[in-house]
Amino acid sequence: MARPGPDWLGATAPGAPTPPAAPPVPATPPAAAAAAPPVPATPSALAPTPGAGEPLIRLRGVAKRVGRKSEVVALRHVDLDIWAGEFVAVTGPSGSGKSTLLAILGLLDAPTAGDYWFEGAPVGALSEADRNRFRGRQLGFVFQSSCLIGDDSAKLNTALALRVRGVAASARDRLARQALTAVGLDDRAQTRAKRLSGGERQRVALARALVPGPRLLLADEPTGALDTASAAVLLAQLRAAADLGTTVVVVTHDPVVAAADRAVVLADGTLVDAAPPPPRPAPPPASRPSRPHVWPGWAPRPPNCWEWLRRVRACCCGSTSIPSR
Repeated sequence: MARPGPDWLGATAPGAPTPPAAPPVPATPPAAAAAAPPVPATPSALAPTPGAGEPLIRLRGVAKRVGRKSEVVALRHVDLDIWAGEFVAVTGPSGSGKSTLLAILGLLDAPTAGDYWFEGAPVGALSEADRNRFRGRQLGFVFQSSCLIGDDSAKLNTALALRVRGVAASARDRLARQALTAVGLDDRAQTRAKRLSGGERQRVALARALVPGPRLLLADEPTGALDTASAAVLLAQLRAAADLGTTVVVVTHDPVVAAADRAVVLADGTLVDAAPPPPRPAPPPASRPSRPHVWPGWAPRPPNCWEWLRRVRACCCGSTSIPSR
């Protein structure tokens, strides 16, 4: 039986739901119109982005309830579109549902109601094996705690994301070194993670998340435990990744909004504000047929990855040189 999903999971299954062009608006009887409570409209969260086509992520009516005896509503009917290459900051007070939304986007949790589409394909009906495959091929994660293996070196921690994908050991070593050089930690590649500072550990975590070339990077309070200087370096690296096509979604209490393309504000599980996405120019027509970019010995890699490494290297160290491939 065919599995639902685009190329990253196979052909779309017959009868699988397709994303609606616009959220349905139920008719309200005249007698009940006065009694119905007003629903805050969030048109900016669904506004189209010029030249962007279909959104990478589409949420419709997403809700999450937890608990049985004393039920808690973590999310209430969230409608949200996120386009490829956007840098989105999710803000709000503690307990507003930010981390729950991030967990749903990363398929670490499932909504109790609503639909989630990725590249136009529904992901809610995926099997556990397909969800794991989706996370491994499409997503990168950075958490407030760097989640490194303390007794392993920075290079081994960075290479872990490639190891789970079956990349050959020689390629893992080379790519991990290049990623660490890009974040300014080439001289700390052999240092055990437990001997790194907090800012260095977060930069290793970012290198680990981005070295496989994910389509979507999810970061939960990545600067929460960092000093101002380390936080600024990490935000510059996230900005560089978004500029080169990686979609970045950051949950934060910090003033990261200045570095983001737009802010999404949650309160009591409800989307109360979302700035409109910035206009993005349509890509120029290709002058020649594109050729696939391939990492040595494994799956195709996204374009511009080496350019990302150079830009991040320039942000951290003022140098654009990186080791040869």
